[in-house]
Amino acid sequence: MFNQNGARIGRKLNLENVYVDQISGEEVEGFVLRDRQRLATDGVVVVLAEVASSGKVDNLDVVVKGLSQQEITDIQKGLTQEIKTQLQQRQGLRDRFLMRKAITEIAEKSIFRKLRKHPLILPVIIEV
Repeated sequence: MFNQNGARIGRKLNLENVYVDQISGEEVEGFVLRDRQRLATDGVVVVLAEVASSGKVDNLDVVVKGLSQQEITDIQKGLTQEIKTQLQQRQGLRDRFLMRKAITEIAEKSIFRKLRKHPLILPVIIEV
């Protein structure tokens, strides 16, 4: 504290970093920061699956962002077929939630085995 006679130490304040959103100005939650860090280091993989009412996967497309071209090629090369094969082995899997979970697990294991990375996996199920 400063006054005419000099200065003296006031009370201590605990300080911490606070991250705010650029647009809203609100504080950013911890899980948002973790997701953004994960995207920056390990990328994102979107698996688009067209599924018939019988549970059969008709069409499967894998979109990869945030990785090198070589890593993208490595992921796309075998992941599509691996997901189709493993889903066929799990016959009777018709629930969308369970199918999303299965696709996520298959993709995570395959990508970690190939690249030793944990990208964010976003399965999108389209019923046809």
